Amino acid sequence: MTMRLSIACVVCLMFVATPGISVAQAPSPSLSRGAAVSARLTTPVIAGTTIQTTRPGAFEGYDQDDPAYAEYKAAYKLVIEEKWEEARKKLQEVAKKYPKSKYVDDAKYWYAYSLRFAYKDEAIAAYKAFLKQFPSSNYYDDAVADLQRLQQQPQIKYAEAQAYAASRAAEQYERAARLAVAGRERMELREGRPVIAPTRSDREDPKLRMRIEALYALARSKNKETFGLLQETVLDTTQPQEMREAALYAIRQYQDEGVWEIYSRLARGDGDKRIQVEAIHGMAAVAKDSGNRANAYSLLKQIALDRNRDAEARRAALDALRHVSEVGEYSVLAEIARTDPDKRVQEFAIYCLGQADRVSESKRLAVLKEIALDRSRSGEVRAAALRSILQVKRAVDEEFYLEIAKNEPDRSVQETAIYAYFEATKDEPAKQFKTLRELLLDRSKSSEVRQAVMHKLAALDSDDAIHLLVQLAKTDPDEGIQVSAIYQLGRLGKKKEKMLETLIGIFESTPTDQRRSLENLMFAIANIGSDKAVDFLARVAKTGDDYELRRRAVSYLGNIGGEKARSALVEILREK
Repeated sequence: MTMRLSIACVVCLMFVATPGISVAQAPSPSLSRGAAVSARLTTPVIAGTTIQTTRPGAFEGYDQDDPAYAEYKAAYKLVIEEKWEEARKKLQEVAKKYPKSKYVDDAKYWYAYSLRFAYKDEAIAAYKAFLKQFPSSNYYDDAVADLQRLQQQPQIKYAEAQAYAASRAAEQYERAARLAVAGRERMELREGRPVIAPTRSDREDPKLRMRIEALYALARSKNKETFGLLQETVLDTTQPQEMREAALYAIRQYQDEGVWEIYSRLARGDGDKRIQVEAIHGMAAVAKDSGNRANAYSLLKQIALDRNRDAEARRAALDALRHVSEVGEYSVLAEIARTDPDKRVQEFAIYCLGQADRVSESKRLAVLKEIALDRSRSGEVRAAALRSILQVKRAVDEEFYLEIAKNEPDRSVQETAIYAYFEATKDEPAKQFKTLRELLLDRSKSSEVRQAVMHKLAALDSDDAIHLLVQLAKTDPDEGIQVSAIYQLGRLGKKKEKMLETLIGIFESTPTDQRRSLENLMFAIANIGSDKAVDFLARVAKTGDDYELRRRAVSYLGNIGGEKARSALVEILREK
């Protein structure tokens, strides 16, 4: 077992090890994506303790003399604080500036993780790149599990993330079994370049596995005879996909032997879509610093604009264009972002516009704003444009986001604008509170949007924010809003004892027919886990009118543990 708790494990612990929380019992209000991530990274457990969720210490036992140490530590802090835009930028800087650092795999894993909630397609690409580049990383299994969930589930909206996390808590156990079957092995070339790890099917076929092992062994020699064998394997469409893919990666080291022609041939068209996509990426990798750069740009542009091609191949070409073109990709990206009928390709082009730093900011912003404000377009495409605007270095006027947040009829666009506004005003908490309060108290807004706003309010962790959350928990007519406010109050950890008194007061004033609110209040109180929380739970368990709530109180006492909770449980056990 590694020295760190995996991210997926933390989600599981959130509903198993936390006081009174189980997969069956835990309330799962629909909250913002940041709430789910925060719960993963900083989850309270038994009174007086916390889960250690960071990698060793988070840095204990690491080489602090590594030149990347200080910058990586700063980037990781941004991840913990959920400052995603800043974290992505800093993590990219670390990976680029220190390619040989011991922290480069950490940086690239957290970069992929930071993309997964807001940029699904880009996160998938980043996870795939990580798995290829770092097959021996301690984060490998986490990345495998994250990638599988991303590929199997639709993109999660902010306000749905917490409910999603709760419903998927048991996946930790499934994941362990799945990885045991997959049993990934690692092989490296002599120079340390990773070769593709064996996939599930080759482990299920011992003969195929042996052939791939032989291919790996031969690939270390780097002689012309081996190149010929690799070329033959790659181009032979009767070979199993795993054999061809392993050869495709191994052949990259033969850049002087005409590997460009092999990649470009496969990129133009191969019966296996996966081979074609990987060839597109390989072609860009070997062409960016060679005389084939212009040819690569021309072919990639052709593939990206060809609407008859598979979407994955087109997206791979868009991504590869950034590596072989100085500024020429702008016209391709702008055309696809504006007019492409395939939403997957269109949204990826929009994302790439936000990343195309070599193109002038004014050009990129003009296209992205045009798309974001066009209500004839789908909400997903417009939200993607708003997210990409945040990627552009020059700060956009916060009023641009605020206008959309207040008046946009599309929920996904509105939620994205709220997130963008919060990022744009991160150094002005007073202004943020005023705006968030206005949005929260506007009951014409959907419950989902108000819950997304509420998460941002809770992140302020100010006295004004707490007062407003208490007001919502007590008086809002929407029970979903009440439940979400209770949950957010339970998450605020700076003043636990004061918060406990507030939560108990709300519990005692809540009508008995508001069962959902009462259950969530009890959950939040148990989550604090102090002696006063035990006293409250013991009182409910012994004297409450509602036997279901009493049963929950007993369960929570058992999970909190300790002599005080044990004594209360013994008293209940002896009652007749």
